[in-house]
Amino acid sequence: MDTREMPGSRNTQVTIQCQGCGAGIVLDVEETMSARCPWCREFLSIEQQMPHGAVTDAVLPFLLTREEAQAKIAEFVHARRRFAVSAFKREFTPENVMGVYLPYLVMDAKTHCRFSGPAGDIIAEHRSENTNYFDVDFYDISREFDMTVSGLTIEASSKKRAVDVQRNTLNIINAILPFDVENCVPYDGRYLKGFCAERRDTNIDELKWLAGAQLHDIAQSQANGMSEKYAVDAIENVKEVYINEKHRAAVEKSRNRPGLLRYNIRWDEQSVDLAGAQWKSAYLPVWLYSYFNRKGGKHMLHYIAVNGRTGETMGSVPFDAGKRNLLTLLVLVAFAFLWWLLVFGRLYFNDGLTGADIEASLDAGFKLTVPFLIGGVVLWLICRFAIGGRYRNERERHFYETETPIEVSNVQKTDLRSSSVAACRVPYVRGVNSFEIHDPRVPRILSEKTAAFLSAMMPDEASEILRRI
Repeated sequence: MDTREMPGSRNTQVTIQCQGCGAGIVLDVEETMSARCPWCREFLSIEQQMPHGAVTDAVLPFLLTREEAQAKIAEFVHARRRFAVSAFKREFTPENVMGVYLPYLVMDAKTHCRFSGPAGDIIAEHRSENTNYFDVDFYDISREFDMTVSGLTIEASSKKRAVDVQRNTLNIINAILPFDVENCVPYDGRYLKGFCAERRDTNIDELKWLAGAQLHDIAQSQANGMSEKYAVDAIENVKEVYINEKHRAAVEKSRNRPGLLRYNIRWDEQSVDLAGAQWKSAYLPVWLYSYFNRKGGKHMLHYIAVNGRTGETMGSVPFDAGKRNLLTLLVLVAFAFLWWLLVFGRLYFNDGLTGADIEASLDAGFKLTVPFLIGGVVLWLICRFAIGGRYRNERERHFYETETPIEVSNVQKTDLRSSSVAACRVPYVRGVNSFEIHDPRVPRILSEKTAAFLSAMMPDEASEILRRI
């Protein structure tokens, strides 16, 4: 790892190790002798100096002002105040936002890619006795092409690269990518005046595996995009291809990003050969707000981050589950009271009913029991997952598969029909893998616990669901 003196840093810039979280923070001591860590807000001591990290090649200057970043953070939090932890609402101070340059390694690469395997084209749907049947044409397909990737951006701080949504909120910072790295300028320490920077502690060799995984995902996304006829939502009336309505909405949202759709393809051959690569290290600008939340024996550091170039904002706001549970209880009580009114209310408030009227009223009322129970469960699920998801945002990330600039050339496509099947109940190729993500930090749609529950309760149906995600 190259640890030469950084340009513009002689005698004025030092790297200090935070005693709170261990981060290496670069400060310009000519401008300030005291500062807080942008990650945990611990006061930094000038006495805790450490060697500079690897030399930085480039820097991408801030475009967004502090005031603009404060306004975006305040707007983000205001939309989530209702169920936020009370202490967070009291202590929230957008003026505490800090501008920080984060270290990244940026890769340009040329690759030759080949993907091949079986695919299924759902051409028709039939419904009989409450069961859907499908006519499917199966193909052996291949996609071969050259791909040039520009500006693949990977975190060069080992601590900030360790995304784990169960333990930290670092996915928030990943979610505000991409940056316009093509506008980077040669590194000059004067760009750091008024800001701080984090020390880079990772070299290229340590990131080659992660870059390879992301290149593979980008190439697979392109191969999928060349195979639109095999998209599993190709027929509007096919509801079985969606896990739930949230999944349907996600698919609808991603229609303009074809690489993210789900495809009825099993790529048996997946080859991404690197023909050449060029790396550079860069400091990229982020406005960062942090809040340490402690509840009982558990604690988590929540971040709200703003891209210092584009203004893209994402964050994690500490969520008060008690407020959510109270709302859920009130909703269920309201549903129960409404059900009581419909079933027994007419009997309770009308003394002139005959026996036949009473029996008819009870029969009609009890027919509403199941719909009301289903409605109550659905509302509970909305309160349980949809509300909380807007606060933690644990599924948010940088969709490098489609957001990284690429050029594709020399495309060769082959589609050979192998068989046709009529009136089958399961129209999918066994072992579909066209949507797998190879970056291990990206969470699955279903947790292992949920997957095990589905497998135990509905082994046949669960096997199909789990193959789709």
